[in-house]
Amino acid sequence: MSPQQTWTSIKIPLALSGGGNLSDVPRLSPNDYLKAYKHLRYLWLNQSNVYSYLRPTEQWQLHKFFRPSEELSKEELLQHRKDITIKNPSLPHQAGKALKEFDQVMHSKVKARGVTGLKTQAIVRGNRSVQVRSLVRPQIDIPRLARALIELGERKTLN
Repeated sequence: MSPQQTWTSIKIPLALSGGGNLSDVPRLSPNDYLKAYKHLRYLWLNQSNVYSYLRPTEQWQLHKFFRPSEELSKEELLQHRKDITIKNPSLPHQAGKALKEFDQVMHSKVKARGVTGLKTQAIVRGNRSVQVRSLVRPQIDIPRLARALIELGERKTLN
């Protein structure tokens, strides 16, 4: 998959963009699960900010079920799917709903999320507006955390 490809050229293996009831998410075959992982992994590595258009709970569901932040073999993924389904039988359905929502968000080029209930914080200063969304990261980014703590310490010493 080349970096030039956009979501519209990447088809999630389910017919998710159509209407219908969210509870009608079809069960993923092993092949479809692997394809969905591949697409989610590509987005995580190349455009992780698009995950922020999902609610944090939806992001966690995708991360728990598909593990897109990790490079896993086909066998590891299928074993993970089997294990996580036994430990949390409702997760496949929840992740399927999150995947469907993600598909809808991506196909609408980041729709206005007021309709689906995503709460964002808008800060307006003069002619500028800043909107804040959350992006969950399953693994702690130690260098980023260290920089934040150092900067916090520096600010506190200046005050």
